[in-house]
Amino acid sequence: MNKRSVKTTKRNVSTRKPARKKTNTFQSVKSQVTSVVIWFLVVINAVLIFSLVQKILIKGTDTPAARTPVITVEVLNGCGIRNLASEFQTILERQNYKVVSTGNAPDFKYKNTVIIDRGIQDKKVIDKFVDFVGLERDKVLLIRSDQAASDVTLIIGADYPSLKGYRDSM
Repeated sequence: MNKRSVKTTKRNVSTRKPARKKTNTFQSVKSQVTSVVIWFLVVINAVLIFSLVQKILIKGTDTPAARTPVITVEVLNGCGIRNLASEFQTILERQNYKVVSTGNAPDFKYKNTVIIDRGIQDKKVIDKFVDFVGLERDKVLLIRSDQAASDVTLIIGADYPSLKGYRDSM
């Protein structure tokens, strides 16, 4: 061989186009699956974030009535003002207290409002009710009764205009 033929051969080898790579179908499928999984995770995250924001917004607009534990209340008019027990029933029901009955006390001589705790509910629940009404703790009488129709009895006295629950509702 002469020098010329060697150079030609080298030139032909170096100018030869590289062989076309075979596409790997496994790599292609793997890439597509990865893309689908990523989009799926993006959608899941979006749904979770939306749910979290919605719960925060709903919790922020939550009314006090929805958070108040339900207790049963008997409302008695102890001062003789017409329809006063019904007014208090409306006030209490707006705060999620369940009024099971209304009526008149045995007499209309109650100067001060009184709450009778029947000892059925937890003390914290009763204390929350007492705070809503706006009475001092010494105005709460504990008279235990398993046969009572309600957890507490609210006897409205002549001092009702000064009660926090009544003032706040007007």
